[in-house]
Amino acid sequence: SGSFTRLAVEYPTPAAARASFANLVRNLDKYLTRVGGNDARLVFRDYEKKYGVAAVSGRRLDITLHLAKAPAS
Repeated sequence: SGSFTRLAVEYPTPAAARASFANLVRNLDKYLTRVGGNDARLVFRDYEKKYGVAAVSGRRLDITLHLAKAPAS
């Protein structure tokens, strides 16, 4: 558990949400390291050794940041 930050963004269409997710994956910040995921989910670690997850489902893009432990794959 612990504290974390969560962002949830609703897009007009599922295609727009997927395009945003694809852009995030393609342009991942240089201070983040991809550690897992699939075509709808990205798991990464930041420079503070904390974890994050970005996931797309339908019209929604969910991003969770500052996780102390790696999320389940």
